[in-house]
Amino acid sequence: MTDYYEGSAPYAAALHIQEMLNSFGAHLATDGNFGPKTKAAVIAFQWANSLTADGIVGPITLAALKNPASKPISYAPPTPTGGRLPISTSQVTYGLQPYGWVAYSQWAAWRNQAMAICGVSGSDWQSGLDIIEVGESGGQVNAVNTTDLNAVGPIVSDGHPEQCSRGLMQVIYTTFANNHAQGTSNDIYEPIANITSAVYYILGRYGSIDNVPGVRSVRNGGGYQGY
Repeated sequence: MTDYYEGSAPYAAALHIQEMLNSFGAHLATDGNFGPKTKAAVIAFQWANSLTADGIVGPITLAALKNPASKPISYAPPTPTGGRLPISTSQVTYGLQPYGWVAYSQWAAWRNQAMAICGVSGSDWQSGLDIIEVGESGGQVNAVNTTDLNAVGPIVSDGHPEQCSRGLMQVIYTTFANNHAQGTSNDIYEPIANITSAVYYILGRYGSIDNVPGVRSVRNGGGYQGY
């Protein structure tokens, strides 16, 4: 069969995929457009059913979508295995996630999971990452900075220049690739993958969250500075 992925599926196939995803809790508009939201729903379905979470509807994913016994979409990735494992920048994907602004409780759950994956712990790390998340994205999962000096390069699948800072922790694609956590998504917007790459970057550059200039500044009563 033909594999279906973002931008490739004809109307009838995309519509059918959206209808099947909705039967598992995706809440997609059935418009026959296999765009970023449909890709994100496919990834969420794949996560829920322990399939390769690549956003591509191939034979295995299609069979699972047709199986009423498959697990519903939860938009929660499985616990990754952890450990820094760089990927090629060509492997980085840019699929927008099915979230807008998220409440602190959701952010904290992702933060704690990412910390566990990276082997860091304690209230200093928690509060420090909170400071960075607020300063960088304000809790917007799909945040992308199109105005700073990094916003250059070819346009990628999310419609923005390749080198833009993205996601909750506003990482650029090279930082994301070089600090990728084993077992996490290759998608730069995916919350756990985004946060873990930031943590590994902080460990590599600063050694500790306490040494990040923006964190120190805020703790000392000053303003936030990018990291």
